[in-house]
Amino acid sequence: MNGSVLGMLVLEFALAGVLRCQAIDTILFRENVGTKRFTIIDQVTDPRERRAFLRLYGAREPQKRRKLAEEFVAKFPQSWLLAQAYEIGAKACIDLDDYAAALQLGAQSLRLFPENPLLLVPLANTQAQLKQSRAAEESSRLALEYLDQFDRPAAITAAKWPALQAELKASSYFVLGRVAAAQARHASSSEKHAKLLEAENSLMRARALNANDAEAAYLLGLTELSLGKPTRAALYLAHAQRTPGPLQARALESPRRMYDSQIHQKGDSFDAY
Repeated sequence: MNGSVLGMLVLEFALAGVLRCQAIDTILFRENVGTKRFTIIDQVTDPRERRAFLRLYGAREPQKRRKLAEEFVAKFPQSWLLAQAYEIGAKACIDLDDYAAALQLGAQSLRLFPENPLLLVPLANTQAQLKQSRAAEESSRLALEYLDQFDRPAAITAAKWPALQAELKASSYFVLGRVAAAQARHASSSEKHAKLLEAENSLMRARALNANDAEAAYLLGLTELSLGKPTRAALYLAHAQRTPGPLQARALESPRRMYDSQIHQKGDSFDAY
């Protein structure tokens, strides 16, 4: 799954909590049944800091978000909101394809708030893109652990959380599958099969959580081919080929090669195949 897309998807965030339920309210002030609910932003005594963070939180253009995040952490190094500022900056850098800066800012945020799957998942995708396999695997496993361990962040409504939680888990399993598949390519013959099975398991979990992910379908199809399962491979590759996007042409290549190699045995057209 593309890190930039996911970074935009999980712009909402929550603060760390010591309880199983991350019960800190949304960062912005709101009314509830006529009773004022004060949030951590209301406890910031410096009006300049409060205004600066609200500007950062409200920004949408990635370049502006990155600039405001860097300004905030420079001006308010003792702020309670540093973890959130670093997180917004990290996700902005992912959107800008500045992956080195994203990992640096993300690490600063996780140092202050490690139990944050909404940041760990896009960072895992970024680490996988940079072929930092061990770090990507660790980030993904931590994200899955925290997604099971903690309740939804209070900044995300109960109605929206199940879909987002499933998306985050699916992306984590995709990264694990991607890492295992890459390791299989460089593994010894005795280890290759085990790594391919590991990739297959993770990618099938990703597909179960997000059946519309063409990238997971494509990689699962290639994995099934490597495992000697051409029929199952063709099903997954066909799904990727039917999904509009950059994978369409690539997903069509492998079924076409399989069809061409078996054409002497089959009378069906390629479309029927």
